[in-house]
Amino acid sequence: MWVSLYHRDIQHYWQNPTVIFIKLRLQTMECMQEEDVELTLDGARILVVEDNRLNARSLKRQLEFFNAEVEVCMSGEDALEKLSHDNKFDLILMDFRMPGINGIETTKRIRSSGVSIRKIPIVAVTADVSEKRKEEFHRAKMNDVMFKPFELKELMVILTRWLPPKKVIIS
Repeated sequence: MWVSLYHRDIQHYWQNPTVIFIKLRLQTMECMQEEDVELTLDGARILVVEDNRLNARSLKRQLEFFNAEVEVCMSGEDALEKLSHDNKFDLILMDFRMPGINGIETTKRIRSSGVSIRKIPIVAVTADVSEKRKEEFHRAKMNDVMFKPFELKELMVILTRWLPPKKVIIS
């Protein structure tokens, strides 16, 4: 079965039915306005690693609005300590610039650690939009990047892209 979607003058085709469902949902999210979609995160656990208290509190509130369970760590070291005891997160949102070890180094350590946390998707959250930085995120095996300041729609796209489909309810 072939499915064709037109989005921003780009045509996409998928044959695998599982991929069709996921990709179709992402295409839909990218086209809609925030007020057109209701997103609920059913049991999703998200770790926010952000040294700025205001940014951390704001992101936590946005995620809790969608019914996510959110933990916040204020540094890369705190995140590594947390993950050594609690590895049941579905997603990590990682600030890049932090005192001590930065988001890239923290990600490298997570990726080289135990099997249980190695595969958790990690999204860089940064104001640095340079190509050099994007390449560094990719080399560190970060899964994606979200640029500050971001709109609610952008957060919704990231959540639907990286959280397990069974934990994302769109209505």
